[in-house]
Amino acid sequence: HAPFIVIELDKQGRILYANDYGTKLLGYTGLVELRMVDWFNTFHTPNDRDHFRGLFEKVINGQVVADAIKVSIQNKSGDERIIAWSNFPIPNPGGEIESMISIGKDLTESEKASRLVEVLKDELLMEQVNFTTKELTTPTTHAIIGSSKALRYAIQKAQQVATTHAPVL
Repeated sequence: HAPFIVIELDKQGRILYANDYGTKLLGYTGLVELRMVDWFNTFHTPNDRDHFRGLFEKVINGQVVADAIKVSIQNKSGDERIIAWSNFPIPNPGGEIESMISIGKDLTESEKASRLVEVLKDELLMEQVNFTTKELTTPTTHAIIGSSKALRYAIQKAQQVATTHAPVL
């Protein structure tokens, strides 16, 4: 199974199709539970619902193009999922758009990791780090004084590989 969510919505924003990966990501066991469910009322927060329904309607009516968009949705259990969508309006033989197929990649874990990196980076920048040279066993020994989680983590990783001569990433 591909790690992509595939959803097809009718012109009213109701689910016509969801692949197995998408069904599970959304917290359901099968398409039968999702078929004809209103996408916007079910998976968007009340604050975002009207905005994304309006955007969808403009795409369906041919007023705007929204071929790629990153959106936060909520699955059945209320967990936030951040999805990067590619959208493909599907026309009928007369050229009128009758549905939309959206293919999405779940970016939730990578977005969380990026946010954690930013938090740790900010902590390091705010930390008052003092480097003092101490003459212990070698002239290059340094003591680092600080109390941030990021700094403690970096020190712990450095100590773990210090005897192996491996690079610290």
